[in-house]
Amino acid sequence: RRRSAAAKKRAALVDLPPSSVAQNGSVAFVRVRTSDVRKASKFYTDLGLVDASGSSTDDKGRSASTSSSADGKYVLLKSPSPHPGQPFLLLEHDPYREIRTANAAAVGYARICLLVKNVSAEVKRMKDLGYEPVAEAVTDRPGSPDEKTGKNRNAFVTIAAYRDYDGNMVELVSMTGMASAAVGAFSALGMLKFPAWVHVNVNVTDFDTSYSAYSALGFQTDIDYGRVVNKLYQALSIPSPGIAKQVSLIKLPGTNFSVDLIEWEDPKTTREGGELGSALDMAITVADVALAVDELVGTEHKGNGWSLKSIPSILDLPPPLGRAVHASIADPDGIEVSLMSFPSNIFDEKTVKAAGGGASVIPSADKVVLCTGCDSGFGRSAVCQLAGLGFTVVAACYTAAGAKFLSGVASTVIADLTTERGLKEVVAVTSKACFERDLWGIVNNAGMCHPGNVEWTRPDAYKRVMALNFHAPVGIIHDLLPHIKKSRGRIVNVTSVCGIVSSPSNSTYCSSKFALEALSDSLRVEMMPFGVGVVVLEPTTMKTPLGMGWSDMWKKNYDEADPLRKSHHPAEWADKFHDKVSSDLVAAGENPFITVKEIANALVLPVQKARVLCGVGAKGYRILGMMPDKWRDTILKDPIGGIGKGDESPLC
Repeated sequence: RRRSAAAKKRAALVDLPPSSVAQNGSVAFVRVRTSDVRKASKFYTDLGLVDASGSSTDDKGRSASTSSSADGKYVLLKSPSPHPGQPFLLLEHDPYREIRTANAAAVGYARICLLVKNVSAEVKRMKDLGYEPVAEAVTDRPGSPDEKTGKNRNAFVTIAAYRDYDGNMVELVSMTGMASAAVGAFSALGMLKFPAWVHVNVNVTDFDTSYSAYSALGFQTDIDYGRVVNKLYQALSIPSPGIAKQVSLIKLPGTNFSVDLIEWEDPKTTREGGELGSALDMAITVADVALAVDELVGTEHKGNGWSLKSIPSILDLPPPLGRAVHASIADPDGIEVSLMSFPSNIFDEKTVKAAGGGASVIPSADKVVLCTGCDSGFGRSAVCQLAGLGFTVVAACYTAAGAKFLSGVASTVIADLTTERGLKEVVAVTSKACFERDLWGIVNNAGMCHPGNVEWTRPDAYKRVMALNFHAPVGIIHDLLPHIKKSRGRIVNVTSVCGIVSSPSNSTYCSSKFALEALSDSLRVEMMPFGVGVVVLEPTTMKTPLGMGWSDMWKKNYDEADPLRKSHHPAEWADKFHDKVSSDLVAAGENPFITVKEIANALVLPVQKARVLCGVGAKGYRILGMMPDKWRDTILKDPIGGIGKGDESPLC
């Protein structure tokens, strides 16, 4: 109780923000950019989609009002079916969107598909509402005969096609025969309401390439139709024989959202003005947008076909979604997929209550946070999450590319923190941001390592590592501490498990992290009278560029070392050591979002811990640090062996 009272005295608290319904990977969207949200919304609600917030409906169960953002830019709809993984239809106002009817067989064209109870009845109902289909009900049986039995076991379906307000094709599908009876039974039990699901059909250039790309995104094969003759396309008189070489329905696990990937035998690749043939794309939720972009578009993943389409930005979406961090990537044929994370989902009520704030957190409005080391890894992700929580973020980057990536969510500054000039630039930009706001937090995250044995590591390497990992935080804290004291804010120092246990071949990094831990301990006690919190985060091995690149940096430093000083460590041993450590790092690497989440917790929870172990592996290091020296040395010794044996050094 005393801790909770002290926390509330330090800062006014606000209620824990409601979690978005869009948890990581649990929700997908079909996003339609439209020149008129109201008219586009009327078409889809007339089809039977309902307001996503569950508000009032008319006497036929259709939405009488739509869940929209305050500025009228978005309207959010969904299927009335009760399945928890139902995708949303997000209508987004785009005043520059021109209405045009595109060739539905064009590569890169996407179509919305809705399951209805009876297509013929829906076509009649829609005609009564004034909508004419571009293709009447067509009965088809998708898929190829089984190779062994020669029979096609896929159900017959009836399909009709419409154009929405912006020219996008929308297909209505209903089952026939046994499948129809099963659908009817689910409907009678209240487990299914129509239109029951929304999925997207995508025309691709090469099926295998696109399948690999969507698999990297998390989709899994649901139904493999093989070669298909599409009678609907023949009915549409599309200048294509309507024969698909390969069709597969792929599904996002944990959701009711799926995509049909279709490679046509005679695709139409012409695009007007280089634009896509449709104004719709897909969106999926991820825990962290920056990390997802790294995995899908990063330099070592270019083979999967995704490219970055737009840098992260903040979207204020209608309830029950809320504030989102958004970036978009494009598949091999240019179809956009939006990646969205909802930072409010970082917090759970149990964690907040355990921190002594009841169900309350420190408000982010009018608060500035400086974060260093934002080109990749923890820093880049933390900037996106903190911006999504409502903080004004200053991101210190080393490269122009890093600053450009974050320019949509933060004020960026390009600076070399190992120089006095760089430190002054960061302090100046941060001070300017605090002109009408309080500097609430400093996140000292920038770091580097120079792995290698002490024997062959030159002294200047220690100076470079200490300059960034230790002296830069010292300089930033020294210059900005008056601002932090004024706001009674937080200082978050990201150290490492290497600040708990010093491991061989990593003395430069470990030395700097031990120093930062010592600084934090002194500073924390000194700042207690002023209500300033100092938090140390100790991540274990994480799947970041620094963590996963350690063994390659070690090998590079070994190759460049003085031959005499590494004479007792032959090249054959070095290759084995490199391969062994590389595989160990991959096996041990944990999700960086664990640390990103703790950075956010350190800044908003009412009462913070002095130290936070980040990751399961960090607990092992804590135990290792408490062991007798002899035990610990035995565990940490050379994993390859065969070094030493009492040989005399050639330098003696």
